[in-house]
Amino acid sequence: MTFQVVIVDKDVRFPPHKLVPPDDPQYSSAHSPLPPLIPTSPLYPDGLIAPIWVRKHTTLVPSVFVMFMHIFEPSQNAPHSPLDPGDGDHEIEAEERMRDNELCAEIAQKKSTSERGVKLMVIPYHLISADNPSLDGRLTYIRRQSGLDPRAAPESCIAVRDRRLCTQMRRWICTWHSLLNPFSLQEALYEPALEYYTNHSKRVRRKRNRYSQAATSYVAPSLSGSKSAARPLRPEGWTVRYEYKMACFAEFRGEDEVALKHYQDAYSTLLLIFRSTAILPPRTKRWA
Repeated sequence: MTFQVVIVDKDVRFPPHKLVPPDDPQYSSAHSPLPPLIPTSPLYPDGLIAPIWVRKHTTLVPSVFVMFMHIFEPSQNAPHSPLDPGDGDHEIEAEERMRDNELCAEIAQKKSTSERGVKLMVIPYHLISADNPSLDGRLTYIRRQSGLDPRAAPESCIAVRDRRLCTQMRRWICTWHSLLNPFSLQEALYEPALEYYTNHSKRVRRKRNRYSQAATSYVAPSLSGSKSAARPLRPEGWTVRYEYKMACFAEFRGEDEVALKHYQDAYSTLLLIFRSTAILPPRTKRWA
């Protein structure tokens, strides 16, 4: 599986997962804004797949979200005078703790990605030097206070020697070498990304199976008025949707043969739909 990397601001907001916010009592049973069931959906009532769905899963919603967080460091340029009061170190420690707490709060806000199954990984960086004994304790504190999974919060810090972060980050995106335990960032993110798309496929497969069973006993609803009035999507149409989605998720996982099989099944069902006026009435607004 090859990662597609999209660089975004840390305050980026993802598209809504469902029609209601997560704190709504109806959240668990609510639908996404895109299915043909929803009157405000561009697919309502008999569409198949909207281009925005593909864009959503390729550029808008990630399988893993990596945050590069700057660990606060006191200024190294201020001269230290023997006449300065002796509590300077305590003031520095107090400011470090305050900044670390702010960092924890910022990380906690992004932990909402877990509601969508998106893996959050935090990579701290230091602009001066990562070879600082106090950093270990601070990183442990940040990891515990923010409630991060230990696997999502490395135990050491990147040393960025200058402030040209874009160049630095592009280099570290592919391979991140921490001071204590060199490892590939892509290797660390591979399993969570694979699990993300596998879980999506399992969910879609369950829905497809339900519609496949319903197709044999389906009775088309009677509609008054014009014969060309759009009808709700039939089970065959839902099968096309689900086969296409499973093909995309398999392709994202790098399982090309599995993806091809789902694409072929979607295409075969689509041909069946277009060949039957009982399934797809002619001259509807969408399928004129």
